[in-house]
Amino acid sequence: MIILTMASAMYLAGLQAAITGPRIAFTNCLKKAEASAKTEKIAPDAYADYLRAACGTQGDRLKAALVAFDVKNGVSRTRASNDASTDVTDGFTSSAQTYKYSASAASKAEAN
Repeated sequence: MIILTMASAMYLAGLQAAITGPRIAFTNCLKKAEASAKTEKIAPDAYADYLRAACGTQGDRLKAALVAFDVKNGVSRTRASNDASTDVTDGFTSSAQTYKYSASAASKAEAN
């Protein structure tokens, strides 16, 4: 029984590892792109396009990993693809909103 539990835990950890790397790469890319955009003084309205250009590849890799993970776990490919697209889009949207907020706060601070 203990061996079966340990084997199951190792199997699940292996499956999770398949999406951990792409998720970390995507998150790190978003953070680096935000810092770079601040340095380059990218306008908040142009940031979403800047972000997609900088991190699109990592987003695609994360999406592929999420789809593969879900399909292996019995989710239909269509639903897995839709869910993964939503996850990646949410990452981009969240970063864009954060950037716009921080840019707005910085411009207000400079005005004072």
